[in-house]
Amino acid sequence: KSSNASKKSENSKGFLPGSTSESPPPFDFKLPKFRPKRATKSQVKLEGPRVGPRRLSVALAEAGVASRRGAEEVIRSGRVKVNGKLETLPQTKVDPARDALFLDDAPLGGASQGGRPAKHFYFAVNKPKGYVCTSQRGRGNSKLIDDLFQEWLGRWAQRNSNRNDGAPLPLPPRLVPVDRLDSAATGLVLVTNNGRWAQQVCHPSSGLTKEYVVTTHEPVTRKEIRAIVDGVQIEEKLLKPKEAEVMADKNQSNQSRCRVRIVLEDGRPQEVRALLEGVGVRVKALKRTRVGGFRLGQLALGIVQELKPNDVKRVLDKSLQGNVGPTLS
Repeated sequence: KSSNASKKSENSKGFLPGSTSESPPPFDFKLPKFRPKRATKSQVKLEGPRVGPRRLSVALAEAGVASRRGAEEVIRSGRVKVNGKLETLPQTKVDPARDALFLDDAPLGGASQGGRPAKHFYFAVNKPKGYVCTSQRGRGNSKLIDDLFQEWLGRWAQRNSNRNDGAPLPLPPRLVPVDRLDSAATGLVLVTNNGRWAQQVCHPSSGLTKEYVVTTHEPVTRKEIRAIVDGVQIEEKLLKPKEAEVMADKNQSNQSRCRVRIVLEDGRPQEVRALLEGVGVRVKALKRTRVGGFRLGQLALGIVQELKPNDVKRVLDKSLQGNVGPTLS
């Protein structure tokens, strides 16, 4: 019993059986190998145009042919040629600056156009209510934002049909919204055929904010504004705006409504509605007035405006995201 008691007392001190109480056993523990963590998507910086080889499906998506998944289907269907050779594997590596890419025998840029990439287009649209930012019509009488571009696409087709260089007619650019506004919302939507630029605008690492003006059914109190700024818990996500304030209404006689300016770092219009409704404020209308450093300004409802190079730069310019009230049309 005494020997068992001594062993028990030694074990209670953290020593292994068979060792003396004067010195602990040697510490034999191997540290795990250090493995640096991979950068998350939010930590990856997307700056400047992408260069070098990439998957063929990625190259087609960046050229505005289709989404990456859609581009894979296009490639497998036998419609794509690389340097004159039919290619049906989406994972094939290509360099658009050196390889000649063709879709249905029409050039997509790169070496097939003297090493120059396909031309990129950028637009700002003041989306009316009832339009959806998707490529497929849903149920009901919803209209596509693509419908607003029919006049511009008609002019584009006419310009390219008058070419006399003997080259195959290029395909019309596949224009897609940079991000979405729901059918009930109005305001600024950026549209482009430059998938790389669109990803830069939407990616959290860009640090761009979006500004909304919300019209409510009733006045919003300071207490409600403070609650919005503190954030609203929706399911398992805390929605917290960067800024929120009541705007001065030019029509002071109308006390039955109120306008609230909301600035989000990473959020969608549905979250703007959820923020206000989460504190008991009913939303009457929602309008987006700014993306990054570009403001909607006086662009009329339903009008498409092609952006100039300086305008494209303004979108990604974080220094122009100052606390300046939006211009209301």
